[in-house]
Amino acid sequence: MRVYAREWFRKGLLTITFVALSVLSATAQTPGVRDVTPDGVTRVYRSNDTPDLEFDKAQNFVGVRVDNKGLLQADGIILQLYGISLLPRKKVCVTASGGRWACGQRAYLRLRNLIEHRSIACQIIDVDKPGGPTTPRLAVCKVDRADVAISLLQDGLADLADGVIDKTYIAAVSLAKIKKIGLWADVP
Repeated sequence: MRVYAREWFRKGLLTITFVALSVLSATAQTPGVRDVTPDGVTRVYRSNDTPDLEFDKAQNFVGVRVDNKGLLQADGIILQLYGISLLPRKKVCVTASGGRWACGQRAYLRLRNLIEHRSIACQIIDVDKPGGPTTPRLAVCKVDRADVAISLLQDGLADLADGVIDKTYIAAVSLAKIKKIGLWADVP
């Protein structure tokens, strides 16, 4: 009996030693976070706040709907997001490797998930634009202080609208292209 106890004790001690050494070697081999930023490039983290607009004068909307064209319907006003050209809902994109994916549907669903059932603040840009209640108004809209258009651009689910020179929007598109996501991805 004494021999068996000594053998079990030795096996238990070996097991504990093996586990302890495994843990120590695993923590010693864990690499740190590697900075892969190219030389000469400085990382800049920007907020999604658009500084040119006074959002204390923005209109708040609840219960905003997204129609099939990607326009927002809020309290009898039709809003078009400034800075982006939203994909048609039925658009099918083709990756570089030939894969097809419903990029228009994905963009539409992303916009709906960002907007619907949430409170949004919109600053209408073209206030003096002629037209009736069925004329879409250009607006910058934010949900939780994040610009909706910039979110779509960063996800690669919208393209920059013609004539937009705002650096924040251009940077958002560039980020999506660099990350190769959404419209610029090889794999959906």
